[in-house]
Amino acid sequence: MDRRPLAFAAACAALATAVYLVAMHVALAQRVDLHLMEGLMHRQTPERASIAGDLVRLFNPQPYAVLVAALVVGALAAGRVRTGLAVGAAIAAANLTTQLLKPALAVQRPYPADHYMAAAAWPSGHTTAVVSLLLGLVIVLPPRLRPPVAVLGGGLALLSLGSIVMLGAHYPSDVLGGVLVASAWSAVALAVSGSGPAPTGARRRLLPHSRRATG
Repeated sequence: MDRRPLAFAAACAALATAVYLVAMHVALAQRVDLHLMEGLMHRQTPERASIAGDLVRLFNPQPYAVLVAALVVGALAAGRVRTGLAVGAAIAAANLTTQLLKPALAVQRPYPADHYMAAAAWPSGHTTAVVSLLLGLVIVLPPRLRPPVAVLGGGLALLSLGSIVMLGAHYPSDVLGGVLVASAWSAVALAVSGSGPAPTGARRRLLPHSRRATG
């Protein structure tokens, strides 16, 4: 098993802890958090709010369950059983982690946006859903398709995450927390599935054979 994704997962967990502590307990960070959210919310128009709401609702529990099921079934149908099961388990674990953390880590923020929709707790559940689904898709795809899908999916993810903040549903730090939770579990899925690039040592062992075959 390639341990580099596991090291990345651990780094994401450590960074998520740091983000939470700073966002919830450092006054300057809380002011910046609120300022960023209000700045994006001031760009809201009725048309933008409608589009943002429709986009965010794609990742509500029922439609999201359909998207995840389609991803896992597609991977299984393509013969990528281990990868499909690992990705499905990672998506479920990421979203469960977020739902457990939200009430466990809830604190009263000194600078709430009382005149807007009440911002939910840390981390953002919709963000976790969006990012874990996108990363799961990238993992199950063949390597040649991963770069273009990552670019397109990344654009969709940015629109979705921006919509979450613009609608006043979450502070930017909540969104960052959701990204880190989803990334950590996706890295675990990558390590378990073996879908990442071959370890450096393995490439070195194969290289001499490649030279003899082409020489």
